[in-house]
Amino acid sequence: MAVNREKLLLFQSSLFLKAFKRRIEVKKRQMPVKMLLILDRIEEITGGCLEEKEKPVKDWDIRAIFEALNELVESINFRVNYVIPQKVKYFAYRDPLTDLYNRHYLREVVNRLTGNGKNFPVGIIFVDMDNLKEINDTLGHKRGDLYLKRLSEVINASVRHSDFVFRLGGDEFLVLVPKLREGALEKIVGRIKKNIEAVNRSEKLNPPLSASIGVSVWKSPKEPFQEALESADFRMYREKSNGRP
Repeated sequence: MAVNREKLLLFQSSLFLKAFKRRIEVKKRQMPVKMLLILDRIEEITGGCLEEKEKPVKDWDIRAIFEALNELVESINFRVNYVIPQKVKYFAYRDPLTDLYNRHYLREVVNRLTGNGKNFPVGIIFVDMDNLKEINDTLGHKRGDLYLKRLSEVINASVRHSDFVFRLGGDEFLVLVPKLREGALEKIVGRIKKNIEAVNRSEKLNPPLSASIGVSVWKSPKEPFQEALESADFRMYREKSNGRP
């Protein structure tokens, strides 16, 4: 925080010095009054005064410039108050490697689902990529990142638009399936496995991409989400230990 404050003060000081030098040049050149009004307004905006202003100027050319500057202020305020916060929120909830939702957004989704009983039962699919450590150690982290991206694409392509896909970190992925219908989890898992095989055929990955998968059902908001998650996690590890890599 102290470093940012120091940078801000240095930036403001540099703006002041530039404006001061410009004033000296303006005085030498005896710039017309109406041009000084425009210069004043521009320097206000540059200095951070983001309020729309009306000037009692009869010259319609100058009025048109002030209207354009007010529109500039309006545009800046819109970006500062709406566009930038939206982008910050987007990146705060996304995994930078795969662009899937991250663990932070998982808490928000769980709270949202819990508050609306109409979303239950909720299917849970826990996916753990196999051999990531070995791939990173032997082929490098860049190659490991490629495998993670391919698995994330496979999972995304295997679910509905209304489902939520998360990368929890490392090699762990999670899918939440609201309004679960009978047999839906088996179909999604089947599509994930089929799509993994398709990626291995098309890209000839060596070692092949593989993952262990466990499922469970979060039956109602009265049931703790963590218990349902741990059940899917347990089944995933049981599959991994049953002869899987």
